[in-house]
Amino acid sequence: MHHRPTIPREAHTPDSFRDEFCTMVNSPLPYTGIHTQRDVDEKGMFKSPQILQAGGESDTTERTGPRAVETAWVKIAHYYNLAYHRLKQHWKIFCVVLVAAIVSCSLGIGWAFRLRTFNIADPDSIGDSMVQLSANIVNVDPSEQKMTLDWVIDYNCEAIGCPDANIYFDSNTLRTDSTSSQAPSNVKPDPVFTINGGNVLAMRNNTDRRSSSLMFRTDVAISNANTHRTLQSYPFDKYDTELVFFAEEVITNSSVSIAIVKTTGIAVGFSVQLHNTTDDNDNFGTVVKNIQITRGAAVKVYAIFIVLVICEVL
Repeated sequence: MHHRPTIPREAHTPDSFRDEFCTMVNSPLPYTGIHTQRDVDEKGMFKSPQILQAGGESDTTERTGPRAVETAWVKIAHYYNLAYHRLKQHWKIFCVVLVAAIVSCSLGIGWAFRLRTFNIADPDSIGDSMVQLSANIVNVDPSEQKMTLDWVIDYNCEAIGCPDANIYFDSNTLRTDSTSSQAPSNVKPDPVFTINGGNVLAMRNNTDRRSSSLMFRTDVAISNANTHRTLQSYPFDKYDTELVFFAEEVITNSSVSIAIVKTTGIAVGFSVQLHNTTDDNDNFGTVVKNIQITRGAAVKVYAIFIVLVICEVL
């Protein structure tokens, strides 16, 4: 029985890609032979004098044309092998540094694109205003074109004897019950909240705590009439609104100073900020706030990224 001669198979080592790369470039190069693991010492440095000569700067003769290209390929192969073996020796450190870099970049990007807290306050008015409002934004609904706000009242009334006071908002900028029988008009609105001064003093003196809390909620109308950016412009839709409010004593209708001294809250996905404050001061202490509503930066970046991914897939 005749046995066929066994043809030895080519051994594939973990460094086969590197060896094939060096084979590709070594035929026209100044050194021959495939350098394998034995050409590298325990520190990842090459022991072959040809490689050292090719990768180093011992040849001071100016090389031009094809010779310069050959030298460049030799240097690429040299630095590739050096980086490859250094990476094999210190792969754990490399992984830790890579993970730390990814986490740090993610935190930095998230912090830069974070939503800013709702801010339309006049904190300098705390000492001058009798009716001090704190606003907390609850929600922004672009489909219904409204913004929901909760208000907390601090009635600093000792200086004027704590009379009853009414708080008024421009009724045409509020979303009210559609079943209301009152016809819209531009007359002075009805109060949105009435403060009983006697109950305020009783609460502060702990003599009677049966009165209701000094807080209320409003649905403020927002509009894209001036910005011309509807939901069709998502995520670049843009809205604005105007808050107009004032306060008066119930009996005398005398004006009572009022201001927004604190604002809190974030409407998820939206940036709600003060656009400007009108400088037109009337004779009744009316406060006017112009507010601008846009999508948050993170929402815009995410939407653009999704569109690019879909376009790439299609």
